[in-house]
Amino acid sequence: MSLPTHIWSCYKSSASAGYSAEKLAEIDRFCDEIGTAALLIIHNGVILHARGEIERRFECRSIRKSFLSALYGIYWGRGLIDLEQTVEELGIDDVPSLTEAEKQATVQHLLTARSGVYHTAAYEGNIEKPPRGSHPPGGRWHYNNWDFNALYTIFERQTGQAVFESFDRDLALPLQMDHWRSTDRWAFYELERSQHPAYLFRMSAMDMARFGLLFLKGGVWQGKQIIPKDWIAQSTTSHSQPNEEGYGYMWWVPHRTGGLGRFAKMGMFEASGNGGQKITVLPAANLVVVHLCNTYHSTDFYFKHYWELLDLILAAQIESAVEKPEVVPFESDLRPSADNRVDERFAAPLVGEYTLEIGVKVMIKYTDGVLFLLMQPAHFPATILQPVAEAKFRLEEIGAAITFSVVDGSLDIALELPSGRTLVGTRSS
Repeated sequence: MSLPTHIWSCYKSSASAGYSAEKLAEIDRFCDEIGTAALLIIHNGVILHARGEIERRFECRSIRKSFLSALYGIYWGRGLIDLEQTVEELGIDDVPSLTEAEKQATVQHLLTARSGVYHTAAYEGNIEKPPRGSHPPGGRWHYNNWDFNALYTIFERQTGQAVFESFDRDLALPLQMDHWRSTDRWAFYELERSQHPAYLFRMSAMDMARFGLLFLKGGVWQGKQIIPKDWIAQSTTSHSQPNEEGYGYMWWVPHRTGGLGRFAKMGMFEASGNGGQKITVLPAANLVVVHLCNTYHSTDFYFKHYWELLDLILAAQIESAVEKPEVVPFESDLRPSADNRVDERFAAPLVGEYTLEIGVKVMIKYTDGVLFLLMQPAHFPATILQPVAEAKFRLEEIGAAITFSVVDGSLDIALELPSGRTLVGTRSS
């Protein structure tokens, strides 16, 4: 199996890799029906099929949890993570405080969503949880953002490393993620709910595919063991059976019995996020599938459609693969990003706080020659403003546009949303 460097390879002919071009075209038509924004199918480390905005960074949603699980594996391998330590021993608490029983939850309980700590958490909305104290640590599986968010705090305390800097250094850099940048990850706090933040990511399908390939290869990348093989096995083994899919260390693993058994027999495991975000690894087929929906638009996505999509991908396999199929460098249809740099003399007057007509605060900042937009509350990180015309910029990630103009002596902005709506705002004096 090959691995990409900075440049991906793709098959010159899908048939030479053992896949029908006609059936792959059927997959594209199905993706149109279900609202897919990006689909990337990697076979033996080579791009078999690509569709949509595979280089665009979309929100990862709960795929974030598998990223943190990978970091835990790296530092567990270095002897800096102890899965048996309790949150009490680690000095982890919250407001209001945890009970004595809740404080006995271990790191492993949190990784497997079995802590029994049903405290409110950041980035979970008003979901229903079991009553606090209703189950002891380890007694029941419950998909619980408190567990996942507290692991962020625990990682930093146990290792002495910041989560995001560790991700940059220990995963993004060695995997040569092409589109990754420091503004694509951020901590989301809701202190009225919990002291522990959600850790959010945006990432392209192409960079997610590298992460999936790392797990398909047992944690090895370009001859180096990035994540211990034992951790890969433990984290992608089901420790609970909540439904058709079991749960490992923040990875989903289907059961051999049940509706997803056909995938379980192929050794499948996946990182999964709400709204159709998926990194699926199928070891028996040497496949990594990345599926993303546009998180900047409101879309309904039903996971049953994703299982249908996987069936179509597996059905596209034919028997005529050649021993050494020809591969060529992959060339994206997307144009490279425009130069985002803005002269400081032009940018400085635009910097400041603006209030939109709906009451939302918008901050324009200037750093290292680039203008950024931040919204309060910050549900997404700083977004680069791409210059497209005098006083007009494109919001790089969300496909909106912003225009600056002077009205009655004050500097105003007009934010044109993808929906067609325009929001007007005025800079604070």
